[in-house]
Amino acid sequence: ESEAAFAYDAQIHSLIGMGLFFASFTILFMVNNLLEDRRLGIWDRVIHSATPRSAMYAGHLSFSFLTGLFQIVLVFLLFNLVFRVDLGQNWPGVLITIALYTLAIVAVGLFLAGLVGNAQQMNIVIPIFAVSSAMLGGAYWPLEIVSNRLLLNLSLLTPIRHALDALKGIIYYDYSWAQLFPLYAVLLGFAVVFMLLGLFLIDRRGR
Repeated sequence: ESEAAFAYDAQIHSLIGMGLFFASFTILFMVNNLLEDRRLGIWDRVIHSATPRSAMYAGHLSFSFLTGLFQIVLVFLLFNLVFRVDLGQNWPGVLITIALYTLAIVAVGLFLAGLVGNAQQMNIVIPIFAVSSAMLGGAYWPLEIVSNRLLLNLSLLTPIRHALDALKGIIYYDYSWAQLFPLYAVLLGFAVVFMLLGLFLIDRRGR
């Protein structure tokens, strides 16, 4: 009955949902290297050296971003080219969605790193955040079958929800750029807000 009510393909949904979900683990654990540097004393050496903190942040975060981006793109290309899973015709839109989602997860990871005290605590927080976000955001099952308004409203607080909406719009409904831009704006908003909060918290703890 659900399949008749909305566009749904189990193979496609599993690919995009699990692809984004598992990449979030990679990205968040990469961001956790910031806290590892603090534990190992590298952070203090950088602070007292001529190297600006901005260079250290940029190095860590760009590496996390590129690693996550490469992982998702590789998985999507593999399934599209080898297993012939149809991901629509708007590949630029797919790539922009992936890039903005990756940036948002990097920013959320930085925020979480600023909240926790050390790398060990971050290792505990990452699975809790990744799994709960995937469940709320619709990575495991389509949100169209969820009727609880509270859960649907909470899903709007997860980057994966908006990335999945954009990808499903591209694949199932051939969304135009005008339809994609609001979803991109939300993902970019996640990235900007959590990046600023994360930098503030990390910098304050690093003093």
